Amino acid sequence: MRNTFIVLCAAIVAATVGCGGDTETENACIAEHPRDGALNADNKQAASSTEARCAEAGDPCESDDFISREAAECVARKDGLAEGIAPWSAMVVYDGRFGPVWNIENTLEEQDDGCRGGELTKLDAITGKILLSSDEMGWRACP
Repeated sequence: MRNTFIVLCAAIVAATVGCGGDTETENACIAEHPRDGALNADNKQAASSTEARCAEAGDPCESDDFISREAAECVARKDGLAEGIAPWSAMVVYDGRFGPVWNIENTLEEQDDGCRGGELTKLDAITGKILLSSDEMGWRACP
């Protein structure tokens, strides 16, 4: 499914509206922050379950194949994800549409009632391709 989306995007949509991301930027970030086999995600349990979910979906993947957290944050930063008011959250999760992804979230607001919100950049965890840019994706959470 994930590979089908990427091929479909590249073949059909990229010529007219693009699919997010700049391959040169993504490759530069990956070269600057190479894979090291150590998954430095905020939620390691979600990362380990990602491998199992990949296998269940017939899309095998291993965390050794994932780009590093530092590379994912580099791509998100260059794509325009704002620093925000708190440290970024970075998690590898399985997305039913895209397969294994890095979700990089910032926090832009915290309210007195405990609600928080921000933006999210979603990257292919293996290639670093931007799947959803921060200007396309927001989040909000309340206790």
